[in-house]
Amino acid sequence: MLVMAVSARLWLQSPLKLTEFEFDFFLGLFHSADRVQAAPWLLWGRLIHFGALLALGLLYLALVHRLWRAPPAGPARRLAWHVAGLALVFAAGMPWVSPDAFYYIGTGWLEAHYGLNPYQQTMKALSGFAADPMFANIYPTFLGGITPYGPLFQKLAAGVAWLSGGNEKLALALFKVVFLAAHAGACVLVYQLAPRAWRHVALVAYGANPIILFSVLTCAHNDHLTNVAVLGALCLLRRQSVLAAGAALGVAFSFKYFPVIYLPAFLLVAWAQASQRMAPGAWRDSARLLAGFLLVALAAQLLYPGSVDKFTRMAGSGFDIYRNSIHHLLQLLGPGAELARPELGRFLQHLFIGAYPLLLLAFWRRIRAVPFEAGVQLCLVTTLSYFLLVNASNQEWYLTWLIGLAIIQPPGAAWRLALRLSAFFLPLVIFTVKGPPEMVLLANAALYLLLLALGLYYLGQVRKDMPLAA
Repeated sequence: MLVMAVSARLWLQSPLKLTEFEFDFFLGLFHSADRVQAAPWLLWGRLIHFGALLALGLLYLALVHRLWRAPPAGPARRLAWHVAGLALVFAAGMPWVSPDAFYYIGTGWLEAHYGLNPYQQTMKALSGFAADPMFANIYPTFLGGITPYGPLFQKLAAGVAWLSGGNEKLALALFKVVFLAAHAGACVLVYQLAPRAWRHVALVAYGANPIILFSVLTCAHNDHLTNVAVLGALCLLRRQSVLAAGAALGVAFSFKYFPVIYLPAFLLVAWAQASQRMAPGAWRDSARLLAGFLLVALAAQLLYPGSVDKFTRMAGSGFDIYRNSIHHLLQLLGPGAELARPELGRFLQHLFIGAYPLLLLAFWRRIRAVPFEAGVQLCLVTTLSYFLLVNASNQEWYLTWLIGLAIIQPPGAAWRLALRLSAFFLPLVIFTVKGPPEMVLLANAALYLLLLALGLYYLGQVRKDMPLAA
């Protein structure tokens, strides 16, 4: 609570000034025009962030391991209340790193108030945009860009902005309410999907997860909307409600585009489940799932002219190098250790696309034997492989995508991956932006190395299970 209190004071500040002080733990409390005078406070803030979040991560590990050794019995209600209380504390904090939530507010206001299409018009193109308080805390570069998010999220952003009536802090609070509800829904789904003997532990491991609480509730990133939809799709897939499962995956895609990468795994699982119950024409289940996905995904794209064009351009070009990627590691090794970045990015993207059918083939026999369990594992391996090879920006909120996929599996290698990332990733994030170039490079490379080491260990453990898959 004390860690959140420093930033929570900004709820009382008017006008709100936040984004200009991002990656400052104190969010401008000790700001000075004299950089020499301000520098010690910035460093102290980063050290506090590092120490506090490391301590939080270690406490989280200790709690989950204690429950792991002796899973609690009885109703989960008491654990749920503890998780809810912790979520509220994190939601009270303001985003002192990567406050993208203000961009959501801005694009929502662009549509709701000005009646413009965020896939075709920008905030910067408005005359007098600088005087509108709903745009005041948007990172300046983002003012000139069109939204990279899916149409369903854009409709939600417009609804939140409209409800706020032009009050920026109310809009941020409304987003946090939405994400608190999403977190509650995700926790329920994780509880339902986890192995019965480990449900209570899974509830705490997911619900009290530092990366999720900080990224989704403190920093108000929108990833939990996608997470809930993917978990819901998995729940429906396990029940063999394939049309609905495809539709839920289409919803996930229409919030953020990444879940399209899970579609082949879902199609294989639907076919394998139908084959196991000796259903005639097992391929029809895969066709129904695909139909559900396409129906929702295409309908959502029709909401905005220009959204399809934005998606295809993103799929073709990817994202700029920003944080914690393989590019930072190669740069650390020396200027001669990396290709020109655009060429390297395209090469890695093509390598991943070319290797993806081989990954599906490797899981083929395992999916036929244990369809749902192998399908979840395939989704996790696919996500992790994408992070390690292709993704040029492995921000902490992206890691929430894999945590649910890990926690709903039986305790083992997947849990170790999720728990260790959750404990040790966040402390260094504060050093990855807005610092001396050497420090920034070291922090980004260190976080990629952490992801690489834990990821390779997990993939090695998966490989040991591959007699069923090869």
